[in-house]
Amino acid sequence: MDTVTVREVAESIRSADEWRRRAEVEVILGICRFAEGYSVDRDELVEALVERQIRLGGDGTPLVSEFVSLELAGLLRCSPTVAGNRIVEALDLKHRHPGLLAAVEAFESEPSWALRAARRCHQLSIELADRVTDRWLTRIRGLGWTAAFNLLERLIVSTDAELAAERERRARESRGVYVWGLDDGVMNLTGRLDATDARWFDDALSQVAAVLEAEHPGLTAEQRRAKAVGVLAHPALALALLQRAAQPLLPLDGKPGRLPWSRAPRVACPAISAAGSGCRWRSSGPAPGWSSICTATRSAASRVPPGSRGRARSRRRSWLSCSATCTSRCGR
Repeated sequence: MDTVTVREVAESIRSADEWRRRAEVEVILGICRFAEGYSVDRDELVEALVERQIRLGGDGTPLVSEFVSLELAGLLRCSPTVAGNRIVEALDLKHRHPGLLAAVEAFESEPSWALRAARRCHQLSIELADRVTDRWLTRIRGLGWTAAFNLLERLIVSTDAELAAERERRARESRGVYVWGLDDGVMNLTGRLDATDARWFDDALSQVAAVLEAEHPGLTAEQRRAKAVGVLAHPALALALLQRAAQPLLPLDGKPGRLPWSRAPRVACPAISAAGSGCRWRSSGPAPGWSSICTATRSAASRVPPGSRGRARSRRRSWLSCSATCTSRCGR
């Protein structure tokens, strides 16, 4: 592709993007004009079907016919709910955010961003809404979608803290978890949780899913997370599974249940056997971190009847004395 052709393609892309923005602006303004001017001829309707005027947009938007979303749904080939949402966004943008609409018409802001911002400010008063979006416009240059709307949320909260608290209270009242839709052996799980609880639940799902990978290597990560929900539904099973996964492997030296130093041969302790006590110690050395112990005395000290505390202390002192003697005389 030569240089001239590349320039032509680049110009066509720029032109198409400009026309796209113009078309989106025309759709927004057209929806506003359609909603504001739509009405049903009352002479052709029975009394029960006479339309009412309702306010779909926020504070400061005009009243519109209750049937307008049904008509717009046919024009846009979408559901009445989607059409109603588009009417709300368009009316809010035109009547509550004149500065933001001017930025869209001047190609300084994406129409989708402006509509989303207008919807997020829906519950603010008309004065506060326009003030928030004006401040927002001056600070979003170079930001991505998520960062830009996180900034908008902070501006909304700082502008009207009482409204933000009320919105949070209403959101908490709508919490719930729902299991529904049996279909081909699977069901749906949806819900609204506190932010902290949702984070904990997400982390627990990831942790259990990682443990399940060894038992179900053929499942994908998302499938293991779905299976982890069933595991967490049985707390005892989940606890046992996580404890087993966290248990470190012991140095069994080929034979389960026996440690390497437990097979050391026993020989007579030369220092104590000379006195005829029969004390024996492990020639290959005790477990790491232990001193040499007179095993005969230790075994005798362990066989103490219940309630014989005085004799237990006496045998304990005998065991420690024998252990110290073995260590000092044998050098073990």
